[in-house]
Amino acid sequence: MKGTIIKVYRNYGIVKAEDKGKQVEFMFYIFPDMVNNGEYKTSKKVSFDVAKTEVRNSKVSIAYNIKPLPDSEVIQFHIQDEKQKDYPYGVYKDFFQVDNNKSLLEGLIAEDEHFKEFTLKWVLFLEKKIRQMLVVLVEKYKIKRSSVYDILKKETKTDYNKIMRELGKTYKFRNEFNLLTIKRKNKNDDMNFEVLDAPLALYLGSTTLDKLHSIVKALCSSIFEDIDEKKDENVKFLKRTLEMFGDLSIIRNAAAHGRPLIPLILDDKYAPNELYDLSSVDPKFNSGTDVTQWRLFQPIRYVARQITKEGFAPTYFDGGLQNTGLYTSKYILSNPARRSFFSYLYILEFYFRFVDGNRKKEFVEDLHNFVPLGAYDNLDNYLLAKYPKENSVLKQAIKFTYPLWWDESFWIIVDNGILMDNQKKPS
Repeated sequence: MKGTIIKVYRNYGIVKAEDKGKQVEFMFYIFPDMVNNGEYKTSKKVSFDVAKTEVRNSKVSIAYNIKPLPDSEVIQFHIQDEKQKDYPYGVYKDFFQVDNNKSLLEGLIAEDEHFKEFTLKWVLFLEKKIRQMLVVLVEKYKIKRSSVYDILKKETKTDYNKIMRELGKTYKFRNEFNLLTIKRKNKNDDMNFEVLDAPLALYLGSTTLDKLHSIVKALCSSIFEDIDEKKDENVKFLKRTLEMFGDLSIIRNAAAHGRPLIPLILDDKYAPNELYDLSSVDPKFNSGTDVTQWRLFQPIRYVARQITKEGFAPTYFDGGLQNTGLYTSKYILSNPARRSFFSYLYILEFYFRFVDGNRKKEFVEDLHNFVPLGAYDNLDNYLLAKYPKENSVLKQAIKFTYPLWWDESFWIIVDNGILMDNQKKPS
């Protein structure tokens, strides 16, 4: 392909080109041998190849083999050395764009720290509820624990054997040790054992978020598959949120491990495929991920169209209602970090609506301490409604969360399952 380099950073650059009649952008790597005395020298127009790869679970088209075109003007890009930039202070500084106000930046960082605590609190709430649901369902439908474990043994992603080994290590000679069924690891071996069985609640309590998702997925496609979700709110919840539950680890890990969270959720570069994919509203115009395969594609698209029709949509794409609906769906679903936070809000709202709403008020109050999503009055007291000045956190958040709050039709579609019958299940 041929294109124009438009931006250069320390370790990567962006080249703009035309593909299939659309203006698209590709990222490419910049290595030390490509830079001389802090300058990246090339031509205004270049040729390059494109390869498919994967970046943070997104299929991405990356440019490589960048070559100057002989008849094009020679240009130089200065490479800023960011080796000494403080982490994570520098990330917050770039994101909030408050270079010369240290106290303000510290206040914004404190907001992110509190937001991480809020996020982790409610992710752990969901993990706990899902573990409890699995135990309740197994007991309610008189499913043998051995049948559950037989299924999990066959699914390598559940890490069944590893979890059983961890149970043995964790509870050896403690009270819980007597709840396990063990056997000698080898004949006449008095020192080593294997765990054959454990209470399901104890087993599930030793799983990570990702492994818990794999367990729920395995059980929903086997022993829970024939249970009528219209008659059991727990089964309904598990099946209707399963796909989104798998997205939660991105924000959960950032919150738990102390990494910047708000800049992560709103990072357009988290999924470099957006440079290409969002050049067109057509779902088939993509780097390898077709968003129409996602369960929420249709309800998001429908609500975006309706709100646009009423004149309230925060994003409008040239071409009218249809294009705005398609673009909004791609914008939300094509970026894993953005989708992770959307999924987080979706699962909690689903739980409060269809399973148990007792703690919804507490959740809403917690959320509105930071960003009043779904209630947009009295914004003067919200720091995140003011920064970054050109495009505040609240404004950016509204752009991709509004389908959850602004139109009840989203939840009518989700509740009635309109859309899923003829859709291919995502892998």
